[in-house]
Amino acid sequence: MNGVALALLAGLIAWLLRRAAVQFLSYNPLLYGEHLWQRRLIFLPHLIGAALALFFGLVQLWLGLTGRHGGAHRWLGRLYLLTVAAGCVGG
Repeated sequence: MNGVALALLAGLIAWLLRRAAVQFLSYNPLLYGEHLWQRRLIFLPHLIGAALALFFGLVQLWLGLTGRHGGAHRWLGRLYLLTVAAGCVGG
């Protein structure tokens, strides 16, 4: 996978987050809807964990493919696992 493919993947992730997740950062009951507003304390860790997991996963992929910064790659891998676990909390 070259730099162009990673850049396209990053752009796709940013577009998806902008389209689907940004509305929930306002903490407005009207934007959440009744179903999610009642479950917001579970939904917010899911949303934030998933967004961070996408970011850390992309950085992990880039560092792993380039073979640079082995220590950073390992620590980001641990953070990636924590964010995936946080994302799993909400479903």
